Amino acid sequence: MELKIDPELQKHIWPLKSEELEQLEKNILEHGIRDKIIVWGNTIIDGHNRYKIAKKHGIDFETDQIEFNNIEQAKDWMDANQVGRRNLTIDQFQISIGRRYNREKKKPYGRGDRAFSDDQNDQPKITSERLAKEKNISAPTVRRYAKKAEEFDRIEKEQPELYKSVWSGEKSFKDLQVEQQRKQREEQAKKRNDELKETPMPERKYDIILADPPWRYEHSKTDSRKIENQYPTMSIDELCRMSIPANENCLLYMWTTAPKLEESLRVMCSWDFKYRSCAIWDKEKIGMGYWFRGQHEIILVGVRGKFPAPEPNKRYSSVIKSPRSEHSKKPDKIYEIIESAYPDYSKIELFCRNPRSGWDAWGNEI
Repeated sequence: MELKIDPELQKHIWPLKSEELEQLEKNILEHGIRDKIIVWGNTIIDGHNRYKIAKKHGIDFETDQIEFNNIEQAKDWMDANQVGRRNLTIDQFQISIGRRYNREKKKPYGRGDRAFSDDQNDQPKITSERLAKEKNISAPTVRRYAKKAEEFDRIEKEQPELYKSVWSGEKSFKDLQVEQQRKQREEQAKKRNDELKETPMPERKYDIILADPPWRYEHSKTDSRKIENQYPTMSIDELCRMSIPANENCLLYMWTTAPKLEESLRVMCSWDFKYRSCAIWDKEKIGMGYWFRGQHEIILVGVRGKFPAPEPNKRYSSVIKSPRSEHSKKPDKIYEIIESAYPDYSKIELFCRNPRSGWDAWGNEI
């Protein structure tokens, strides 16, 4: 007997793991196919693996016919049947329930054969409550599963290989989301790095430069902690090759962190500045780190040519105390210090995000 496997319906059958499939084949070869294959017409609804093994080895099987009004009703039955399996992953269990909810909430009377409400606007709530009672979970949980199912079906269209890895149980849905987010971040970072390279430096030369380079960290152990999650970064070689708009006599303030201190001095030297001093920004809140848990950033001071130090009454504390706010945002105090010491000098901020009055700015995040 030749049966049909419908690809659309087969998506509602979660595949067996390789060892489970091997064990099923071994059992069938030893004992035959004891459970009937469920069909709708000549289309398999349940028993895809048994049918394939039967065809492979020429083994007889029986079928049990079940009638549905339409393919959506068949999907309902298949999802409900799949949820009863013991070997489903958590993701597969949740997506099966979510798919049922997403289909049933669109029906005028919830189940099609029973009126739960005359008000169709109430239907999604009623459907979730009914499924919640059936599966001994809460209605909000059912709706959360529904969103997960929608996302899963969307990814099927955009990244079929990732979809298959979760469909097969090889990866978790969380792995799939992380991979999706990583790919999006990489695309965004590449786009913004390309924009940065295409953004021309001002032709004008400046007396004072404040730079907040997008340092690239090579030691991040997880994608979730990469700096690229926040903004695109540049390698040390890329930073060293930059031609910055500095006058012959120029003062450079450069933000850096403890792990990047040595490389920062290399970049400063490549820009033709000599290191002179530094200050510390105390963020007043402890963060992450490998040797120490970081609570500070460093601002280096470099000089090109001849440039005067601030007047004695304009020499402020080397510790700037200011609470950390949004990612990478530097304290306003540093601008005030520079402006107070050098009110009449021309100034530019490189890799700027929020331009300040009285300063020119360069960067692709302005």
